[in-house]
Amino acid sequence: MKLKEFSLITLLTLLSPLIFGYYFGVLDHDHYLPYLNKLLNPYLYLNDYYFSQPHFSYSPFNYFVVAISKITHLNLAWTHLLIYLFSLWLLYLSIYMLVKTLYKKSSIATTAVILFLLPKWAAQIGYMTHHFYFVSRDLSLGLSLLALNFILTKNSKVSALLLLLAALVNPLIPVPVGLLWLVTLSTNLNFVVLFNPQWMTILKKRGIYSFPHLWKWTGWGNLGLFLSLLATSWLALKQKIFGNYLKLIKQFLFICTGLFIFHLFITAIIPVPSLVQLQLLRSLNYILIISLIAFSAALNSLWHKSSFLVQLTAISALISIYLWNDHLTGWHFLGILILPILLVLKPKLKNKSINLPSLSLFVLILVFTHLLVKLFILKPQVNLPYYIYYPNPLINLDKYQNSFDLQTWAKNNTNVNDVFLVPPNLPGFRSFSERSIVADLKDGGVIFYSPEYAQTWQQRINDLTNYQQFNSSDFYSLLKTYSFNYLVVSNQHQSLDMIQVYSNPGFKVYKM
Repeated sequence: MKLKEFSLITLLTLLSPLIFGYYFGVLDHDHYLPYLNKLLNPYLYLNDYYFSQPHFSYSPFNYFVVAISKITHLNLAWTHLLIYLFSLWLLYLSIYMLVKTLYKKSSIATTAVILFLLPKWAAQIGYMTHHFYFVSRDLSLGLSLLALNFILTKNSKVSALLLLLAALVNPLIPVPVGLLWLVTLSTNLNFVVLFNPQWMTILKKRGIYSFPHLWKWTGWGNLGLFLSLLATSWLALKQKIFGNYLKLIKQFLFICTGLFIFHLFITAIIPVPSLVQLQLLRSLNYILIISLIAFSAALNSLWHKSSFLVQLTAISALISIYLWNDHLTGWHFLGILILPILLVLKPKLKNKSINLPSLSLFVLILVFTHLLVKLFILKPQVNLPYYIYYPNPLINLDKYQNSFDLQTWAKNNTNVNDVFLVPPNLPGFRSFSERSIVADLKDGGVIFYSPEYAQTWQQRINDLTNYQQFNSSDFYSLLKTYSFNYLVVSNQHQSLDMIQVYSNPGFKVYKM
């Protein structure tokens, strides 16, 4: 690769959070930050049931993050921002290199990377193609895609090393690429094949994303839309869809599909909770990534050599895919599906085309236009290293700030061993407060790793049902079951006959 290509990838890496936003202490961070806090200070969360399950021990990467924080003397927020930018750069680099290996054209590679600038929901598997905050999955994904590239170029030693690094970061992500590596010449999770009906019931209720047969039509529609990109690419490119690597990529797609079908089988037909925790359905993410890559090549083929109508629908599909991020509308489906329909019907049109600018130039204009709209019309609220915020259906900034202020107060004004009872719909209280809680709904995200923990969590959540209607007597009754020192309620909660010690626009705290 040339210096200008590395420079382009670096530029796009820096532009992505400016366009879509960046966040610290949200969503899956509600799981990971308490682990990191505890590694930094083992005396935290001594009375917290959350650490009775082994999820945090599956990835040694947590120790690496803590080591970086200690070496650089940066707090976790700055450390995550730096690792996020590196992970994003590595992911874009791996996609660029993979496309260059398959199609030999930098214009296709540029288009592919730009289609990944905005994270997109990946069917209904529980996460996106990549994220707007740092999670180890994305770093592992970038390493795995680099490994896939070196498998294609027959460099087994480098690919094996990359797979090992990917597994150390997140042991589940590189599984499909590792299987392809074995085909062309593992992870080491300790689990017992165990059937536990009660555990499975809790899993289905809380972790529905891991049960494809229970997905909503929107999840299957999302998957179908990705597959339509693969179909469009086949219609446009035929046997040239993956260049000289058609056989290997077909094998890889077969492996990913097989893992997904196997996961569907073990969740719908023979439910085995201990196998569900492997999350093999997330091999779908590789299929979705390959679909976007192939579609970039199809666009390159159709851009100048098609009729005006095909060119017009290709532009429509490109813009729809670029803007398809954390939601889908009917317009997305219309903008994307009209192209394969046109290619199938092959209407008798005069083979006239218009002189479009180069594909690379068009997508760069698209990106910078979007950037200008975001920066000067929507105007982000910036508070680094914590967030670059645009209106986001997943993040409520007022609630985020109120929760942050609440947690900061708790950290600075309570004892390290104090326990808080918080509203079950208030996620991530442990992250900034560094204090234990009784339970919240987000705690259910790791019920895959221990049946005992799953049952404990379910019982606690049952006991907190209708929390917003609880009166003083209800809370004192809970105090007999769960020993806690402080009570948190929303600011709209009814008055309680207790000593209030803190309040902000979102929450009130009472001393028990």
